[in-house]
Amino acid sequence: MKPIFLSLAVVAAMALPATQVFAGSCGGGGIDTPDILASHVVYDMGVGDFNFVESNFDTNLSAALPPAVLANAWQSYDQQLGAVRSQGEPIVESQGALTVVQVSVQFANGKGLVRVAVNNADMTIDALSFLPAAS
Repeated sequence: MKPIFLSLAVVAAMALPATQVFAGSCGGGGIDTPDILASHVVYDMGVGDFNFVESNFDTNLSAALPPAVLANAWQSYDQQLGAVRSQGEPIVESQGALTVVQVSVQFANGKGLVRVAVNNADMTIDALSFLPAAS
């Protein structure tokens, strides 16, 4: 399965059921670390809050990936892998000025991987990728 490339990011689409998959993972606190931000991004896209997700993009990604385009790509991902069953714990990797966070997602028809690159200086999202999980 090939990822879909869209301007500055690899994006695709899915729809999380309105469950509490994400409940409690940030303890009701603010979004102050890249792992919490990435978890929110996965959850919020799943429940259709693309405006929230886009509000955390840096200027370049925001211009390249407005909410309507992001929503369309997210829905395409869902069509490939089926309904979301659960979201995994974020895996964090520091890469210089960015922190790359990977969140695995279990779908009805397989696994996916959401990769969020967060700028350490201002906690904005510099890149967003939706990929099939590595075998």
